[in-house]
Amino acid sequence: MGSHLAEHLLDLGTWTAAGTVYGGDENIAHLRDRLELYEAELSELETVRNIIEDSRPDAIFHLAAQPLPSLSRIDPWFTLENNIRGQLILLEAFKALGLAPRTLVIGSGEEYGRAGADELPLTEDHPLRPCNSYALAKVAAEQAADYFTKQFGLNILSFRFMGVRTPAEIGAEIDAMAADPASGAWLLWTRTDARDAAIACRLAAEASEVPSGPYNITGARIVLDQPGQLEAPGDIDEPLTSSLTRVEVMRTLDRVRLAGRLPGETLTSHYRAARDMLDRFGDLPRALAAYNAGPAAVEQYGGIPPYPETQAYVRRVLDEARRLEPGG
Repeated sequence: MGSHLAEHLLDLGTWTAAGTVYGGDENIAHLRDRLELYEAELSELETVRNIIEDSRPDAIFHLAAQPLPSLSRIDPWFTLENNIRGQLILLEAFKALGLAPRTLVIGSGEEYGRAGADELPLTEDHPLRPCNSYALAKVAAEQAADYFTKQFGLNILSFRFMGVRTPAEIGAEIDAMAADPASGAWLLWTRTDARDAAIACRLAAEASEVPSGPYNITGARIVLDQPGQLEAPGDIDEPLTSSLTRVEVMRTLDRVRLAGRLPGETLTSHYRAARDMLDRFGDLPRALAAYNAGPAAVEQYGGIPPYPETQAYVRRVLDEARRLEPGG
């Protein structure tokens, strides 16, 4: 999503954009001469503080995180530390510098967990019931944002995005689920075009006044036209009702109500969620290595790079995956 946001802002001609990159940067290679880029790993307060002090932003879009619920099930501690620590360091840097740029942090529909039919549609006030470490980290990050808002006067918006997909992915995925509803039982939310997500972020940054807090941000195209019974794969026995016909279109900063149901995930769906890395490298070990060390390192060495941390990470995740497999 970051590359779509950067491209959207720069194409407007009224924004000057700066950002951080860690690992591969192929998705923004075409923007490099228009971006002010800082190559940095964001786990150290001094590093982040220096970047903020140098750039003095009017708005911050905090997208850096471990983005896959799949990997959070396999390596929960990494997801929790990476995603919570990264946001806390950013907010601590603001406090240390006495700055308060409008800040957008990325939440997720995963935070809601499972919801009964009598609870629909879901609003931002709905109870949060995270079902994996990824969602738990998002909830904790939102709590941190609320703390910094109340204690230090920061303006922080938490955007709970629903199923963000690239333009190349979104149409095919929705069509595939329409043809075979059971194939999409692992994620019944609507899908959101990454370009629309970028517009939502920009609108929030440009608005004269937006209250801090969570916002459901979802796409205009529903997954299924009619309510139906879907059987979730694996560990969910009861049928799940998908009723996605009441999704409201998000084109302004009005709060969006979302009707839908998020089933629990299985290891099979985790691998499916990691399809981008798997499609690129062809096997799980190299995909995990690319996640840990960056795609460029995997391509440079023609496989898992000779970094002790990366090699240990790949072994640990694969061992846990085998343990979780049926009969493992």
